[in-house]
Amino acid sequence: MSDAQLEALLAGTASSPAVRPMRVAVTILAGCLAVTVVVTILLSTILLPTVLTQLRSGTRGPRLQCVSRLNHLTRAVDMYVEDHDGHYPLSETWQDQVGDVPAKAGKKPDPKRLICPAAPELPTGYAYNAALHGLAADELEAADAQPVLFDSTLGRKNGSDRLESFAIRHRSDGPGLAGIIAYADGHVKAVSSAPPASAGLRRGAAAR
Repeated sequence: MSDAQLEALLAGTASSPAVRPMRVAVTILAGCLAVTVVVTILLSTILLPTVLTQLRSGTRGPRLQCVSRLNHLTRAVDMYVEDHDGHYPLSETWQDQVGDVPAKAGKKPDPKRLICPAAPELPTGYAYNAALHGLAADELEAADAQPVLFDSTLGRKNGSDRLESFAIRHRSDGPGLAGIIAYADGHVKAVSSAPPASAGLRRGAAAR
């Protein structure tokens, strides 16, 4: 067979009806793959922020609940101070004294507010700063720096100390864990280490 005949045969095979469907099938398959890749990328772009938000909410949920509960307890302490000539509760009975505040306001006390969502095995997850034992509120020098209530490992009613039992058990926004502290000015925040028990008091006030 001559070279001219061989070339003619190959050209006829390439353009034969049997080969054309294969080309069409390959083209369609490539198109489907391209569409699949584009759709996958679009769905990832749309859904990824939602998934990340849900994951963050899942890890921050207990912390946000804890902040809310400490905020409520701190308001109850403030009401107690207002009702007792500007003096803070006694450390050994603070929970009993503060627990009466909702009842006096016509509200039913909620025992769940004493449980930290990150430590549900404890009867109460919070403790009172013993540095405030019966202290007059006018002894505060920097209310925004003075711890009142905090995450604690004590786990008992009327638990109180000078933040020695401060518990680090919540996921923080950054690396590591954090504990929640409620301050005398009413704000509540997560911190990675315990501040001094008398951080916001006048010099010598904690000794009274």
